[in-house]
Amino acid sequence: MPELITQASVQSAKYLSFCYLCGQPFKAYADNHPDHIPPSAIFAKIDRDFPLKVAAHLTCNNPQSQADEIVGQLIAVIHGKQPKPERARLKHKVFKFPNNDVPVLAVLDTGLAGQIWRWVRGFHAALYKEFLPNDTKNAIHPPFPHGKQEPNGFTINKIIDQQYQFVEIVKKNRVAGCIDRIICNNGKCIYECVWVQMDNGPWACIFALKIYNWIKLADKHFASRGCTGCYLPQSGQPTNATKWTTLEIPFSNIETLNPFGR
Repeated sequence: MPELITQASVQSAKYLSFCYLCGQPFKAYADNHPDHIPPSAIFAKIDRDFPLKVAAHLTCNNPQSQADEIVGQLIAVIHGKQPKPERARLKHKVFKFPNNDVPVLAVLDTGLAGQIWRWVRGFHAALYKEFLPNDTKNAIHPPFPHGKQEPNGFTINKIIDQQYQFVEIVKKNRVAGCIDRIICNNGKCIYECVWVQMDNGPWACIFALKIYNWIKLADKHFASRGCTGCYLPQSGQPTNATKWTTLEIPFSNIETLNPFGR
C-alpha cells in the first residue's frame, strides 16, 4: 500500500528517472526541474515547507506557470490570501439563475479540471514510479459547481451518479485500509486512491483530493461536493497499487458527495 505521508517519503518523487509530464528521461541531472504538485501558490507560506515535488523538464514545467497562478489565486482565498491588484488573474462575473433570487458570482476560465488532472498525473508518478500519459481516459469532478457560460447566462452541470459512487468507494476502502495516499504541505493536501476492476475487465483508479477545506469556496446555493475522479491507464493497474475490497464493510456516508466528510 504506497503511502507518501512524511517529508522524507515525498522526496523520492523529485528523483524519478523520467519527466512526469512528457515521460521522457533526463539526459543530465541538471535537466530535472521538479514541479510543485499542487503549485506552491495555493498554499500559505507556513504550509510550503512540506511540498510534493515531482521530476519534470523545465520546458514541460514552464508553460504551466500562468495556469498555476490562476488556480493558486482561486484556492488561496480559503486562507485569506489576496493578490496585489496588478497581479490579479481571476476573471469573474455575476449571474442570475432561475428560481434563485440571489445573484451568484462565477469565476471564469480557471481550467481547474485540467489542472487537477495534471496534479493527478504527478500523484500517479510519485506513488507508482511510472508515467501516466496525458491522453489517458479520465473523469474529473472539481469541488465546486461548474458549467458553461452561455449567451443568455450560465449553465451549471448536473451532479451525476458517478460522483456519489466515487465517494462511496473511497470511504469504504479507507475504512478497510485499502487506500493509497499522499499527504503533503503540512497536511493541507490529501490525495487518496484505490484501484477497481471494471465489469468489462480494465482497471480504473478512483481518487479523491482535498486541499484545505476547499469545498467551502463554493456558493451555498448549490449542493456541496468534494473533488473526486477516475482514470483508466492503458497499462493497467500498477504492480504496487492497492486493489479495492469486495467485502461488505460498514462505513459512514452521511455527506454523500464529500469523500472526506462524515
